Amino acid sequence: MKSAEFFHECGRRGMPYTADEVRIFAVASGVPFIIVHIGGNLFNAGFRLDSKPSSEEKKAVKSALSAAGLKCHISGIFMNVRVKVAKGSDAATAVDTVLAGANKAIEIGRNNGIYFSDICPYCGHGNTDAVMCYEKSTDRFQLSYRAVHTECVNSLRNAANEAKVNDEGNYFTGIIGAIIGMILGVVLNVAVIFGTERIYAMLCALIPLGAFFGYKLLKGRMNSFAIVISIICSALGAVALTFGVDIADSMINYDFTFEEAILLIQYGMAEMPEYADAIRSSLLQDLLFVGLGVLCCIGVLRKNTNSGKAAYAGNLYATLRMKDGSLPAPAVNTVDDTASHGA
Repeated sequence: MKSAEFFHECGRRGMPYTADEVRIFAVASGVPFIIVHIGGNLFNAGFRLDSKPSSEEKKAVKSALSAAGLKCHISGIFMNVRVKVAKGSDAATAVDTVLAGANKAIEIGRNNGIYFSDICPYCGHGNTDAVMCYEKSTDRFQLSYRAVHTECVNSLRNAANEAKVNDEGNYFTGIIGAIIGMILGVVLNVAVIFGTERIYAMLCALIPLGAFFGYKLLKGRMNSFAIVISIICSALGAVALTFGVDIADSMINYDFTFEEAILLIQYGMAEMPEYADAIRSSLLQDLLFVGLGVLCCIGVLRKNTNSGKAAYAGNLYATLRMKDGSLPAPAVNTVDDTASHGA
């Protein structure tokens, strides 16, 4: 059985999975978990717990699962159960085997004091009625499958769609913020260059990030213009970085005043071909590094625009399932224009 066949069988049963076909989001006995095909006939069912089990509880669960032919590893609030599928099984049989193993693990876990995920990450309360993908950068595994309240999910998604439609903000204050953020990114890069005597390409990403979040902080309109102005400021930041390093060098190493350093640049560009060539070479390098920085963080920029937030909320909403694995009923006042419920 090929891995793709297993994923497609899960999709046929309504289980969502990642586009790269690495993780499958499933639910068994009302508990959300993630299936990963380790290789061959081995699969891993990963559960998130609401609290850390004690040493005695861990031992009891591992012992009981071992007797049932399942291997288990518990670390903190994460519990991983390895399920072995019989060789030669077709995709349908393999999925049934993994789900049976997950149900057995949940049964044994509950009988031994294990509390599986039932706390909604959005409101912090229990008695959840659905499961959905949830992403948070502070999580050990950023993308997890969590128990949620449909009411919380619908409220958040509606808020994201309303922000996209209303698109409030001020271009002028946003541009001021972008310029300030760009300058801060340039200053930090100049300080690092003088402190370490080298330039770091990844650190140049702070220039577009500084411009974007400066724009956002000063209440700029968070549409596609936010990305455009961030890229423009990044290009200006590369120029500022080139001349900023030269000015700082003149002031620190040669005791020039700021005005004298500016005059030196003007004179060098006009009267000293070698100096002008060196400046142009440095500028091309800085433009390249800042361009790489923009490419590295463009996903972050897109995700933080209103349209990006609405699209991302729609993608997460597409993984929403009730605790019995069924699709949720259409929510009142919710416009599903960013994603479908299909796997």
